[in-house]
Amino acid sequence: MRNMTAAAVRAEYVALTPLGRIEEPEDVADVVVFLASDLARFMTGEAVCVTGGAWWIEDCIVSRQSSAPTDRPNINS
Repeated sequence: MRNMTAAAVRAEYVALTPLGRIEEPEDVADVVVFLASDLARFMTGEAVCVTGGAWWIEDCIVSRQSSAPTDRPNINS
């Protein structure tokens, strides 16, 4: 990656992550537990980005927009 060492890539990632750290398995596991619980019973078809606010979160947003249905009925008419 751009002639960077693994340590430099990691340091750049941490610097660009608002939470200031690399995610840990427990961070993802907590989301999985939530999604498997009754608390998420009304959620359907969502992409959940567990990134700590990393700058490439745009990838999640773009993927969600490209898969959004365009044939939704107008419920306001």
